Amino acid sequence: YDVEKADYAMPMLELSQLGMEDDAEVITSSQIHPSKDGPLVFSTNKGVRTCDLRASTNVRKGITYFTEPPSTAKKNIFTDFLACVSNATFSNEGNLIYARDLLSMKIWDVRITNKPVEIVPLFDPVKSKLAEMYEDDSVFDRFMTSSSPCGTKVVTGFYDKTIHIVGSKGGRNEQLKFGYDRSFRSREILKGHSEKLGADFSHQYKSIRTVWHPNKNLIASAFESSIFIFSQDN
Repeated sequence: YDVEKADYAMPMLELSQLGMEDDAEVITSSQIHPSKDGPLVFSTNKGVRTCDLRASTNVRKGITYFTEPPSTAKKNIFTDFLACVSNATFSNEGNLIYARDLLSMKIWDVRITNKPVEIVPLFDPVKSKLAEMYEDDSVFDRFMTSSSPCGTKVVTGFYDKTIHIVGSKGGRNEQLKFGYDRSFRSREILKGHSEKLGADFSHQYKSIRTVWHPNKNLIASAFESSIFIFSQDN
């Protein structure tokens, strides 16, 4: 959109140019590079892609696909839902891409397209709820991602009134749980973490929209009719 021409919009990308009429690929998010005009990252239900709009708006030319090695795990009814990339964003420095699927965060180096540099499971115990989430369409939830001002961390929402802060170096995964009494609990979730979910756990309590302030250590997360603010200084 041109801010001076509110009634005019020019399409930058059209999946129809890729011949997707017979394939259900849809764009789930997009973002321009934080410091350059041309580079664009966009996610689809099939993965992460980048292109440079200074070269061409025809995505047949110059599109870059970030593709993981084929999985050897046995596929099931949830495989496609878990693989769908719901949001992708550049780090503030623009050298990393944070890509969120339903239950994990994948961190890509923009120079390496054949595998992510980190795969961080956010909270594996929620897999025990997948059948319920399938029944009520929660498997289609699309959680936002937002880079920290320094670019080395990313925040994203999750279920049961929690958000996660993931580090790009080593994949540290910190879970913050909040409540209406202004209390919150913080803990590190290690890879391979296992626990039995309590009866009070609810995947209906979800924080879909969470954002990090562009130059301060402030995080805002929307939950139901409220916005929760997290500050490193308080």
